[in-house]
Amino acid sequence: YQRRVREIYQKKMSWLGLKSLNSKKEVDEAILQTQDKVLILRFGREQDQSSLLIDDILSKTERALKKMGVIYLVEVDNVPIYIQYFDIKLTPALVFFFNSQHLKCDYGYN
Repeated sequence: YQRRVREIYQKKMSWLGLKSLNSKKEVDEAILQTQDKVLILRFGREQDQSSLLIDDILSKTERALKKMGVIYLVEVDNVPIYIQYFDIKLTPALVFFFNSQHLKCDYGYN
């Protein structure tokens, strides 16, 4: 069942034009290889309604950001080391990089 849900989700995300990163190695490569563009990583769960809402918003903005940024979806259960490293308490969470450097954003809430 989980495999089928994942396949459906992957098809939906490919239809939306968003790519997924499924391992720590893939996330590391994306961080290191994305140069001169903002890298946007969405950490969340594919079954979570909030993640799906953010995914929809990101898919609608991807075309406008194409020359400036790259968007990837990351399943939090696949990369728990990054959840600890970036101190992600709530999902979905967006994490930004530029030329392999983590950009910290303050959104003004506690």
